[in-house]
Amino acid sequence: MSDIGRDIDCTNSSFQEKEEFARTWATEMLNRIHSKADNAYCDYIGQMMRDECLGWEIKIERGKFGEVELKSHCAAAEKLGRHRALFEAANMLNELLKEIKSELE
Repeated sequence: MSDIGRDIDCTNSSFQEKEEFARTWATEMLNRIHSKADNAYCDYIGQMMRDECLGWEIKIERGKFGEVELKSHCAAAEKLGRHRALFEAANMLNELLKEIKSELE
């Protein structure tokens, strides 16, 4: 968890200090979400490189698409979905930060 909240006592802080705290916290959260999205995408790529997730050509060549292959493809889809959700959340937070910044200028 972040230590950023310990850097400032918001009860006795000026508006500018609270504003800076909020921006710093939001930026840190944005970076953390982007990092998690990147990790989820790497997990997806790793899953897709497994033998069970090889392309249709190898499945036809081997004549097999069973439960193991289906479960592996489902796991890959979940990992890709996690990446997309985290990436979308990061984009939404980034848009919010931009809007707040433009309102304050």
